[in-house]
Amino acid sequence: MTVLHRFSPTFYAILRIMSGFLFMCHGAQKLFGALGGDVQTGDPWGLSAGIIEFVGGLLIMLGLFTGPAAFISSGEMAVAYFKVHAKNGRCPSRTTGSLPPYIVFCFFTSLQKARAPWRSIGSSAAGASCRSFHVSGGPSGANDFNPAGDRPVRANIEGPRS
Repeated sequence: MTVLHRFSPTFYAILRIMSGFLFMCHGAQKLFGALGGDVQTGDPWGLSAGIIEFVGGLLIMLGLFTGPAAFISSGEMAVAYFKVHAKNGRCPSRTTGSLPPYIVFCFFTSLQKARAPWRSIGSSAAGASCRSFHVSGGPSGANDFNPAGDRPVRANIEGPRS
């Protein structure tokens, strides 16, 4: 296991939290005119995009319903790309359409890893939000890292074995 692989749940959580926050900011621009944006509640496309971006970004950032929120949000960004940005040309680097493909694939990553570490709300008592870590009660008392989350979380509450 490489050093960076050891921190992949942390890196994923940071990616999920930051991309959800930035997506939520785009929704706040459309809904409330915050952060220098224009209120787009008079336009049905702008209103629906603002709601999806604000609520979807909030859910993704908090780790609640990450899979469905990421799926709907990435679909909204695909529609935004083809409806707004692709009219100026198909090459995203020549239009203002570079951001939507990035967001779509960031959220596809969230969709694939829907059981998010660092979930702030909605984690079960069984430790569903901590499935990335496995605490071993072995003789050495070492912590075994488990990125796949295929083993249940077990804590050694008896202390080290002698």
